[in-house]
Amino acid sequence: AIFGENYTCDAPRNYTGVCSPEVDRLYLEQSQTLDPARRKALVHELERAALNANIKAVLCWLNDFLVHWRQVRGYRRHPSLYTNQKLRDVWLAEG
Repeated sequence: AIFGENYTCDAPRNYTGVCSPEVDRLYLEQSQTLDPARRKALVHELERAALNANIKAVLCWLNDFLVHWRQVRGYRRHPSLYTNQKLRDVWLAEG
């Protein structure tokens, strides 16, 4: 989710405008690979290609916790903090 959102040539949050056809190719290939070991290897290759293309590096990752009331329905957490602000499917149940 992070690469597709930030690092591919047409990513909506590719604010630097850096475009690497190799990163795009690897992203697409790993997203269509079903074998977990092969996919892991492709992701490592994708990370190296992104660093070699001078694409911004994610240096830390935030672990956080989310709690909400039982009445909150329809909320789905996304891996990225920045892409889950569409609350049109969230509603409150009675009781």
